[in-house]
Amino acid sequence: MPSARPINRPWIVRLASAVPAWLQNRPGLQVGYKILWAWMLVLDRATQAALEGVRAGWPGYDGRTDNSALLGTSRGLLQGETETATAFQARLRNWITLSTELGGDPRMALELYTYIGNNPTIRIWTRNGRCTTCAGGVVTRVTGVNGGWTGPGALSGLGLNWDSLSNPERAEYWWDTWIIICPSEMPSAGTLGNRLNLDGSSGSNSPAGAAVQGLGIGHLVTRSQVSAILGLVRKLKGKHVNVRWIVWTNDTTLFDPANPTATGNPDGAWGSWAMWGPPPGGGTPVSNWPHLNASCRFWGPNIQ
Repeated sequence: MPSARPINRPWIVRLASAVPAWLQNRPGLQVGYKILWAWMLVLDRATQAALEGVRAGWPGYDGRTDNSALLGTSRGLLQGETETATAFQARLRNWITLSTELGGDPRMALELYTYIGNNPTIRIWTRNGRCTTCAGGVVTRVTGVNGGWTGPGALSGLGLNWDSLSNPERAEYWWDTWIIICPSEMPSAGTLGNRLNLDGSSGSNSPAGAAVQGLGIGHLVTRSQVSAILGLVRKLKGKHVNVRWIVWTNDTTLFDPANPTATGNPDGAWGSWAMWGPPPGGGTPVSNWPHLNASCRFWGPNIQ
């Protein structure tokens, strides 16, 4: 562990100038001086340890980085996968201001952008047509996005068509959200509902090779990444917010507020229907309904 700067003129250095002549370090008459020197050494060590303990709570002090992870834990911040130590320490010093922004989509979008290694574009959509976007570290927001579904209520025609077939009565639920991450830093593997073989191939009846490798099914994501990202979402979202899905995609044409009717966008069955069971209108239960975009990968549903 790197040490903070030693205190100026420790007592073992100043001892000779602080004691009378008969206690000086004299040949053959050193017993008293040695006793005092031993006491001062203990005092210097204790003082230095106390100073380093205080300095360890100052992000970036003396250029040390070994304390950053613990400071981040105590302040509710997580160093990004590719974030430099200097940038993280700057965020640690600004933690009080950042804490006042918890519970809002802008802070969540920015923190996810900062954490995920390839710094992707983050979009957070609400059911009633508000889209918060973080691209290149800049957060923007649009509301009342046109081109969505037609249903009951004053908000008909707003937002992407997330859930109109399964739950049209929820059109005005502004607290229902979908988090879009594009491009995904995790390579896709197989198709929705399929497992990954140990050799990297996929098949509906193949062994759960991905689980053996510690990787997720559908795209190659580690458990630590899942825990970190879900932890950030749960910490940063408002207590009233229900995250329906976290959607990973490499298709930049999808979920764009400037193009809400793009082919492959939600078709009305991306809400609570999007799980194992019969498709809307009946049929054999399946895990990959045609309503979901097979090019995307999904975490969820319903992250509380």
